[in-house]
Amino acid sequence: MPILLRRLRPAALIFGLFLFSALPLITGDDFAGAHPLASSTPQPAFCGGAYWGDTSSGSNEIDLYPCRPTWPETGPEQRYLLQTTLTQPLTLTLSHAAGSDLDLFLLENGDLATCHAADATLSLAALPPGDHTIIVDGFNGSQGPYLLQVDCREAPLATATPTPTPLPTATPLPTATPTPAPPPTRTPTPARLTFFSYLPQQHQGFPPPTPQPRTLVLQPGSAGYEGVRDSSIDAWAISENYANLDRLLLRQPDIMAPILHFDLSPLPAQAHIVEAKLGLWTLSQSNPNPADVGLYALNRPWDSAAVTWLYAQPQVFWAVPGANGLPADRSAAPTSQQPVDTIARWYEWDLSLLAQEWLQHPASNHGLLLKAFSPARVQYAFASAQYHNPAARPRLTLRYWTPSPTP
Repeated sequence: MPILLRRLRPAALIFGLFLFSALPLITGDDFAGAHPLASSTPQPAFCGGAYWGDTSSGSNEIDLYPCRPTWPETGPEQRYLLQTTLTQPLTLTLSHAAGSDLDLFLLENGDLATCHAADATLSLAALPPGDHTIIVDGFNGSQGPYLLQVDCREAPLATATPTPTPLPTATPLPTATPTPAPPPTRTPTPARLTFFSYLPQQHQGFPPPTPQPRTLVLQPGSAGYEGVRDSSIDAWAISENYANLDRLLLRQPDIMAPILHFDLSPLPAQAHIVEAKLGLWTLSQSNPNPADVGLYALNRPWDSAAVTWLYAQPQVFWAVPGANGLPADRSAAPTSQQPVDTIARWYEWDLSLLAQEWLQHPASNHGLLLKAFSPARVQYAFASAQYHNPAARPRLTLRYWTPSPTP
């Protein structure tokens, strides 16, 4: 019975260490025998690749790893196969949605006894050649979407250089010794020996590389795109709607908050999002204080022409005024955080995982809310979708790739 030491309170940790010291030592062989790898074919991975996935669709094959015996990895996992032909540094980066707890494992040549583990970033100075297994697993039953990035030096497509086999050396024939009688007979000339050398040709197959990511910028007035709805909600004017205002208002601490929604229909449905960033252009600030601005996912529909501090839609209240109902109105944790401290420049917030989730489940896209909770009082204004200069309007920059069609 494994003792789980991760994330325990101090008293529980001391008690766990006491019990753990009384247990027999667990070796890599114990894990390898008790937890065989899944029989299903892993997904191919390669240097420079980025992979969007979801452990919810995986299976739970491994609960414990010898390199982290106190981590209960009881959630479902997703597996990848990374084939390398030379020794090289490797960095694996795992990003996942707020609220889930996913971990990263690398098994050298698929062997559990030689595993490496990390929460978010796994770096090796010298990964040897081989067929290595990458696993994204869920701590304590956790599961959800993630983005896995693989960074190493080897080109995505490579063929190992064959090692020539040396030709065998011919053994010379013995020289015939003449005898006095009878007269020596002519020794026939030996036939010329022909030696055949079969040089092994090693053809290492690699999966096709991920296509070069494309960039799509969704901004009102650019390339015919008009898919942004925005407004602001204001605790000082609880019934005021700002849908027609040319600016988005943010005041700290949680007095005014911009609210936006982007239509993602121009993005291909099969796209794999590598990066998604919301950009806002600052127009003004009330004083030199900075604002620590968090980006939150909204969890309910709202009407841009009617939204206020009290109402999400006509006759429909927010669960808590200011869209502060958790999780009825919005996510509890910000998708990303960005300090804002000056004007006349772009500020960006990352929402890569959230955008991929919206693309896969369009009905879940209820837009975004920006809030600042720090005590220092300050107000900022950002250009809205109604701003007179289209180049300064809110933008969503997406980097993505689409799978190549199967021949």
